[in-house]
Amino acid sequence: MARKVIKIDTYIGSWGYNKNLLRYDLQDTEKDGALLEISSLGGSLFEAIDMHNQLVRHGNVEVVITGPTASAATIIALGAKKISILDNAFFLIHKVMSTVDNWGNFNEDELDKLIQDLQTLRTENQKFDQVIARIYQKKTGKPIDEILNIMKRDTWMTADEAVELGFVDMIMDPAEKYNWLISERFVAMVKGADLPDLPAVIKNQKILDMKQFEHLNRLLDVDELLASDEGTYLNAEQLDAVNQTLSEAERLAGVYSQTKQQLQDVTSERDSMIAIIAQKDEAIQTLTGTNAMLTDDINSLNSGIAELEIRVDALNKHIDTMNVAIDAVDETVAAAESSEDKINAIRTLLSVIPGAAAPRNLDRNDPSNTGAGAVDWKTINSLPHNQEADRIR
Repeated sequence: MARKVIKIDTYIGSWGYNKNLLRYDLQDTEKDGALLEISSLGGSLFEAIDMHNQLVRHGNVEVVITGPTASAATIIALGAKKISILDNAFFLIHKVMSTVDNWGNFNEDELDKLIQDLQTLRTENQKFDQVIARIYQKKTGKPIDEILNIMKRDTWMTADEAVELGFVDMIMDPAEKYNWLISERFVAMVKGADLPDLPAVIKNQKILDMKQFEHLNRLLDVDELLASDEGTYLNAEQLDAVNQTLSEAERLAGVYSQTKQQLQDVTSERDSMIAIIAQKDEAIQTLTGTNAMLTDDINSLNSGIAELEIRVDALNKHIDTMNVAIDAVDETVAAAESSEDKINAIRTLLSVIPGAAAPRNLDRNDPSNTGAGAVDWKTINSLPHNQEADRIR
């Protein structure tokens, strides 16, 4: 379904275009949206505020100001999500105007009453001005006092001025240019609405060769942003978006610089750690070589120990054999507990021959080794250990 086009080109009020007609025209347009073309000199403030709020709640209405638009009509327009203006249209905002039709002769009391009424009306108008100024302020981002000064000037803005001040988002080039000053009917309507005269000179704008800036459009969150060789106009909200983006870019640049320095520090620390690890690896390799050498030495010692254990076992067996032979010499020798006791027992046995002198030489080849006191070499030589000694020798 195509977007619905709604035209407001008459008085805003109960006998012109009003809030009820707008509510009816906006029915079933939420999905596809609506295009509201406005060229109105205004009308009822109360009707306009209601219509403004309808556009805000709808959220999917675009406004194109197709001709001179003033007063209450501008309030309606600012409820849209996007506002465009034809380059030969005009835009006017002003302070609230109230009709004062008191006329005649007044005495003192009546004048006091009239003054009170006028003061009350003035106070109400001030309140209305504040409400309207907040609507304009929300769109333009300008301070309330500045908005009130623009309203106080009560002068027509060109399309360029409306965009520059932030009331309108962009300028559109109409298919046909139209000089509103040549229409006596429209000039009479302006005068009849008690509005300022339109500017005597309309800027002769050429059809611009527009180019779309995709990234800038995305930054400003608009459907499109067109530019020409003469320049591009941004409202206060869009300028604020650009400023915030630049501020964020500056902040991120600082974060990047800080992060880059931290990365350099971490990289330097990492390189130091790699050097330390390399030194430790070299030490580990040296220790590994030393450990291999020690392992070989230990293996050699273990082999030597094994050989010694074999020899010890052989000696123990030999000792056991000798002990058996020694114990066989005599019961007294066998009963002795220690080796020393066994030797003493053998000595005692060797000296038991009565009256025999101790031989001076125990050599078995000694010629004097004869007679009753001679050594019993036969018995001694028969001992196993003596036989083993003779064999070795």
